[in-house]
Amino acid sequence: MVRPFEIREFNGFDPDAVKILHQAYTEACIALHVFAGDRLGKEAVAMRVIDLARTGVIEAAALRDRVLLEARVGL
Repeated sequence: MVRPFEIREFNGFDPDAVKILHQAYTEACIALHVFAGDRLGKEAVAMRVIDLARTGVIEAAALRDRVLLEARVGL
């Protein structure tokens, strides 16, 4: 069994990047009031954070802010 901290790579991201993506995801979910029971909301936020990170943005605040901006303008 692989423990989360033993994962060497996730979706092409190294462990440090995964931590940054997780931070951005968590902060965006809190700001958007997307909580545990909202599976679709959580998936949408997670996918958008990952998609943005694939473009080269690997900074938690920038990822979070972009997700929040897009949510506000309905992109």
